[in-house]
Amino acid sequence: MDIRNLDQPLNIEERYLYGINVRLNILIEMLSSFLDVYAKQNQIATTSNEVVEEVTVTLDEEDEVIEEIEYEKLTKAQITEILDAKGIEYNNRMTKAELIELLK
Repeated sequence: MDIRNLDQPLNIEERYLYGINVRLNILIEMLSSFLDVYAKQNQIATTSNEVVEEVTVTLDEEDEVIEEIEYEKLTKAQITEILDAKGIEYNNRMTKAELIELLK
């Protein structure tokens, strides 16, 4: 999970969990870079996984492109970016499901 996709913590419990998440992400990055160097030195093949966003494109009756994004697979931060780009107003305390409803 990318730390940039996390919402800012609202209360003490969230700040605690946010701090743990930050530390875990740092450890993951450190171990990942260690493994990359080790693999290069020992000529070991490595792979990396990449998340691909699925977008379905359909045409309406007038042959205009309608883009369908699977919003459930996006993070709350990504959904708020889309809402900002479309100029849709929302409350920061809204749940992910409520934000998705605004986009439909």
